[in-house]
Amino acid sequence: MDNGYSKWLEKEKAWIDEAEKKVKKQALIGMPIVVLVCVVLLGAIGLLSGGGVDGMLQNALIGLIVGIVCIPLFYLLMMSSFPAKRFMKAMKAEIENTLSPAELESFAEQMNDEATLRSFSWINESKTEERVRISKDYALKTSSAGTAVLVQLRQVGQIETDVQEYTVTTRGGGFKMSQTTTVYPMQFFYKKANAEKKRRYDKVFGFDSRQRRDQVLACIHEAAD
Repeated sequence: MDNGYSKWLEKEKAWIDEAEKKVKKQALIGMPIVVLVCVVLLGAIGLLSGGGVDGMLQNALIGLIVGIVCIPLFYLLMMSSFPAKRFMKAMKAEIENTLSPAELESFAEQMNDEATLRSFSWINESKTEERVRISKDYALKTSSAGTAVLVQLRQVGQIETDVQEYTVTTRGGGFKMSQTTTVYPMQFFYKKANAEKKRRYDKVFGFDSRQRRDQVLACIHEAAD
């Protein structure tokens, strides 16, 4: 692996490690809340079921024990949200599957060139950080949730934008709730000989805001000029 690419990966790891610290901090904050919920809930059941203060205290003690037992389970569930390993694995796979070994050094050089690199970052609706970086030859979109998409701009023949709506329905307690999410994709079609006019895009950037998508698109057009 080339030296410049290795150093760039180290910078990316430092960024995602910082994001993981925030997730772990949130998990630590959530643990006492789990215990408190168990204590209050079981204590209230003991009181309302006719056990009086003694019943409430007895159930609250049980709730404390249950809450403490639940903490390791809660932590294990939160581990799936820790992004560092997943992010580095996904990003390296995306880059190294998209570029040849000979192109990695040029890619890293452009990503490290702060004078010419255009960069966007924001916190999305899921409270994760997303970043788009645009150089002369590449556009890279990453998310602290553990996703990465790399586009080779020299190969792009056409860029299309779209608006897509997804409705998620959840049921519980006899109620049905539907929530609609709007996504603003940017679809990249690479130049291909004898390619059909109607074909699936080669790469796609997803955005939760039309304004952010259009800002990134304008920047990509500027880089191509």
